[in-house]
Amino acid sequence: MHGYTDNVAVIKQGNKLVVKAPMSMAFYNSGPVDIGWQRGYRKAALLCGSHEAGKMAEKLFLAQWKDKGGEIVEVASIDFKSVTDFYPYLTKALSKNPDCIYLYGPSEPSAMIVSQARELGFKGGFLLGSQCKMDEMAKIAPMEALNDTVGVCPVGMMPLPLMQKYNASHKAKFGEDAIPTSESAFNYEVMYIFAEAMKKAGTVTDPYKIRKAINDVLPVGDHAIRGMYKVTSEGQFISGYFAIQILDGKFTDPINIDPGPWYEKYGATWMPE
Repeated sequence: MHGYTDNVAVIKQGNKLVVKAPMSMAFYNSGPVDIGWQRGYRKAALLCGSHEAGKMAEKLFLAQWKDKGGEIVEVASIDFKSVTDFYPYLTKALSKNPDCIYLYGPSEPSAMIVSQARELGFKGGFLLGSQCKMDEMAKIAPMEALNDTVGVCPVGMMPLPLMQKYNASHKAKFGEDAIPTSESAFNYEVMYIFAEAMKKAGTVTDPYKIRKAINDVLPVGDHAIRGMYKVTSEGQFISGYFAIQILDGKFTDPINIDPGPWYEKYGATWMPE
């Protein structure tokens, strides 16, 4: 059984037949958290969705930011299904003078929050959780408004030859406006991982043999577009990761974030209590 989720709760249950991609939400936060800290941000406000993933992102960022020694000045949960006017949330948050705002939610409302924050005079930075797709946000908010944001590198900007090939094929099939996301890229690669594991195991019906064979087929050749090179004993796929920033009205070069040291320190199932 495979699921695309960055919630490690699915593998904390201990079912040895469950594997998951991508990596943990906390790991994806690590790039923006570290980069924001290096910029000198110390006071953060959180505006996350009220959906389950948003509440998890809120919990993880709170723990990670406080672990750095940072201060949380405001926490607000937003129901993105019903709210389109974010000025009341922003007015309250900005009154606390945050250096940065952490966002987790769909790309369109996240971009609207950025634009409305700039309209209210916010000059600080935005740290983006993994649900915020920066290339999609750039279609909604002006690049000038998106200055000083940092988040997960979009698929089409990852400096990986096989990912670039996938990006081109996706756009050729579905159109230039159909932006491929991490969700589609991960699931594409995992489908081939399972197919190759079935071949290696010599069975399509014995899930234990198929699960055992997964590490033997990684990385999965020409289909290793993200380059998943390991699955942990808990069922966590591990691959490289890139963060990216928007500075001076344009995307920077991708920033390589090595997952090895993070997982060695925290493990595949780290979650604050």
